[in-house]
Amino acid sequence: MVAGLGDHFTELINMLLEQRKNRVKLDLAEVEDYIRNHYLEQISLEGIAAHFLVTKEHLSRAFKAATGDTVLDRITRLRMERAIELIAGRDMPIKEAAGLCGYEDLAYFYRVFKKHFGIPPGELRSEK
Repeated sequence: MVAGLGDHFTELINMLLEQRKNRVKLDLAEVEDYIRNHYLEQISLEGIAAHFLVTKEHLSRAFKAATGDTVLDRITRLRMERAIELIAGRDMPIKEAAGLCGYEDLAYFYRVFKKHFGIPPGELRSEK
């Protein structure tokens, strides 16, 4: 049984290495799609790089060169766009909106929101 598992593990590693060899160029459109589909989850530069079988440094450089944004800036912008929709458009409690936007720490969400928009989320609601 152990030998069978070892053979299976070796086969999986070889398949991954072959996929990596066949990937000539990082497809940044795929990276963009991945970010758009997963930005509300707890994702990181390291996780995205692992998904695309590249180093985080390579992903970071290629993404910045192609888009002008860092990967984390893009994730933050998407999250903030969603947050403003939830808070202003739906009268959702700020704590709930923060959680739905991928922020478990409410204080951190407030800091990011204020940095991004120049006002805290509660002030946005009072201006409405």
